[in-house]
Amino acid sequence: MKKWIFVCAFISLTGAAYSQRNENRRALRDSSSISAERNGNMKDALKNLNLSMEQKKKIRDMRKENEKQKAEINQDSNLTDEQKKQKLRELNKKRQDRIREILTPEQRKQLQESLSAD
Repeated sequence: MKKWIFVCAFISLTGAAYSQRNENRRALRDSSSISAERNGNMKDALKNLNLSMEQKKKIRDMRKENEKQKAEINQDSNLTDEQKKQKLRELNKKRQDRIREILTPEQRKQLQESLSAD
């Protein structure tokens, strides 16, 4: 009888843990799609800023590096889904800050107005 109670409790806890894990993965996937949507908005907004060739090259290089870092975070099996989500948020914030550093003050103002309108 005790064995059956133990087995039932174990199955219940395992199911709950599995469900929580899937929920965390779903949240991570949803945050990634939100990030992608925001990146699309940022990309569209940047197209309207008349960037110089040098600015375009800096942003392109930065994006390539950012994609590599994203892949490293997502493939890091030592991180929990929540830790990955947090690191991706931090990476996204740094990327936005670096883009703003590349822009002139007038371009920053136009970018802010464009992103606020979305």
